[in-house]
Amino acid sequence: MIQREQDPMLSIVVYTYNHKKYIDTCLESIFGQQTEFSYEVLLADDASTDGTVQIVRKKYGDRVRVLERSENLGLCRNMYDAFMQARGKYIYDCAGDDYLSTEHVFQKLTGYLEEHEDIFSVTGWNEDYNVEKGTKSVGEVPYTEYTMLDFLRGVRVRFFSGMIRNTFREDKPEYICKASRNNEEVQIWYYALTKSKKVILPECVYTYCFRNEGGSESYNATRDFLQMLGDYAKGFHAVEKAAGGKYNFKLAKVTYYSGCIDYYIQSNGWKSVLNLLRVLRPGELFSFAWIKFLMKLNHRKMPAFLMREDRLIRKKTAD
Repeated sequence: MIQREQDPMLSIVVYTYNHKKYIDTCLESIFGQQTEFSYEVLLADDASTDGTVQIVRKKYGDRVRVLERSENLGLCRNMYDAFMQARGKYIYDCAGDDYLSTEHVFQKLTGYLEEHEDIFSVTGWNEDYNVEKGTKSVGEVPYTEYTMLDFLRGVRVRFFSGMIRNTFREDKPEYICKASRNNEEVQIWYYALTKSKKVILPECVYTYCFRNEGGSESYNATRDFLQMLGDYAKGFHAVEKAAGGKYNFKLAKVTYYSGCIDYYIQSNGWKSVLNLLRVLRPGELFSFAWIKFLMKLNHRKMPAFLMREDRLIRKKTAD
């Protein structure tokens, strides 16, 4: 994106849907950041019905640029549209019911990208806050870099997307919002990793609030395991189409699908396996079962031959 002199260094995109009870904590953590540069705050509200927008406008006025939807678009479309409207050189996204862990997040992440032009995105560790239990834990990550090959090998992602360079207007990666309505995870990771490896700084930057209480509009509270599995599958179908056969996503699918499938079968019994075909393609289910069988033979570890780079990334051949 061509940076104009009047454009801010950073765009913070806050996406909300009925976050009346939480949005003030989120925005206070944003406006409490210590920075040496200008930034804008975009609030992409997905047709909330609880007065979220009114609260924000009354307290924060023109400090927040509100993108108010006339109808519910779903998280992915809401987020994508906000990214397309962001004017900053960099973008940081945050859910309206989460908040930043320290007051130096923006300065550190922006400073890193300014110093490392070859890196597209940078993040840090999460603090996981179980609201119902009142407990917090730090999700320390045992590595400082994460690549497309790591993703394809099924290395678990234990951090959020963090800060990325704003290339959305040039690239227009519409597959982000042409999969699941409310789960952007696979698509965002794929997009960022096609640009470069991701750097993970060894410190907390983001507090993720897990809510499963009645009446909550959070993703975990409104989706069952079969629905979550379907959302992940739609994400992979979208990036497979975008990749045009360059990448083999079978191992990544095992990582994303395993938890949903295991919990679903535990809750509903083996007779429910056929229901998986409502959200997975037959070939996907067969591949999943075969890889899990090979892992069982290999002491529950992914066999090394499956993780070879030449099996996961197709090299271009000369004409």
